Amino acid sequence: LHMLDRITISLLAAVGLLFGLQTTAAATPIGVLNGATQLNVTSFGTLTNDLGVTVAPGGTAQLVVVPSLPSPIVFYDVTAVDLDPASTQIFHDGSILDLTTAATVSLSNFLIDATQSLVFADVLAPSLEGNAPVFAISKACSVADPCLGLDGTATIDGLELQLTAAAGGLLADDLDIPDLTGTVIAVANSSFTPIPEPGTGLLTLMGLALLGVSGRRRSDA
Repeated sequence: LHMLDRITISLLAAVGLLFGLQTTAAATPIGVLNGATQLNVTSFGTLTNDLGVTVAPGGTAQLVVVPSLPSPIVFYDVTAVDLDPASTQIFHDGSILDLTTAATVSLSNFLIDATQSLVFADVLAPSLEGNAPVFAISKACSVADPCLGLDGTATIDGLELQLTAAAGGLLADDLDIPDLTGTVIAVANSSFTPIPEPGTGLLTLMGLALLGVSGRRRSDA
């Protein structure tokens, strides 16, 4: 094998491996397998009974009512994740949560931004249509320090979600309820298995294969 051919094969192999590794580390969303975020709506009793707000999950949501618990459990599909440490995000495309009195505030396509400790949503309401941070992730719950909702429900092992000032003011204005800024609305817990991008695996395999070919031809020469 000519020296030029050996150099070309080695360079192609290195590019294949390098590009594959860079793609793996890039801040781009990847798909997930059997991913879901469990949302325990700890404020359900207060919202519905005390304030007259109808809470209605929709879209990809699955609602589970456990007779022994005062608040329902909602499961939203995790549709993609971005695991880059600089921008860790969990996507829930198709998720919906409607809050209704005489008017309706619809929150959809929830995005958990773990880096900023915020949950963003597409908002459709009488006074706003756009994307906004609706929850602040205040702390993780534990057995020793459980998260308590407005109705006294204790939930462990989750992320406490508080209404942001933007969301609290919006709900107060559009639903004619008190401003609940800072109130724990729900506790969330996400689980998922990332699926590697097909292109990443293919490029890495190409790089390994080219290195193998180069090694074999070098030994034959």
